[in-house]
Amino acid sequence: MVLEKLGDSLKNTLKKITQAVFVDDTLINELVKELQRALLQSDANVQLVLELSKKIKERAKESTPAGITKREQLVTIVYEELTNFLGKETKEIAITKKPTQIMLVGLFGSGKTTTMGKLAKFYKKRGYKVAVLQTDTWRPAAYDQLEQLAQQVGVDFFGRQRENDNDGQARKILQEARL
Repeated sequence: MVLEKLGDSLKNTLKKITQAVFVDDTLINELVKELQRALLQSDANVQLVLELSKKIKERAKESTPAGITKREQLVTIVYEELTNFLGKETKEIAITKKPTQIMLVGLFGSGKTTTMGKLAKFYKKRGYKVAVLQTDTWRPAAYDQLEQLAQQVGVDFFGRQRENDNDGQARKILQEARL
């Protein structure tokens, strides 16, 4: 899962800071390179990653406030800049009309199936009628995996195995689910 790998990379990077004897330009540059690598492997926008790197380097040059170490300051800088980068707020999905369709799109291994299961469970608990539609034609196990997940959560499942037309399949399944 992409986010899991990103989380592990960030933890390891922060661990290096906290274990460092000295905080110098070499450590800061190494830290920034590791953050860049982790974010780019997570498919983050290159321009945004470069901006984040620049901000961390600039802020790391600031004088250390009284009462904290340079190491603590660097951890705080990285935390604050990553929080700004990833977003401070979470936003709830507003269901304003019925039926509401939520489509998950992403890279292989980015957690779409798991997220779908969590969303289905979340909305079912809140009294919504939930159905999961599977249109993945690239990964053979996707159908079975999502069908099992829908059964575990207790929601309706719609999909077709081994159909090569994603667009056509999505339309057919959506019509089927509305019946």
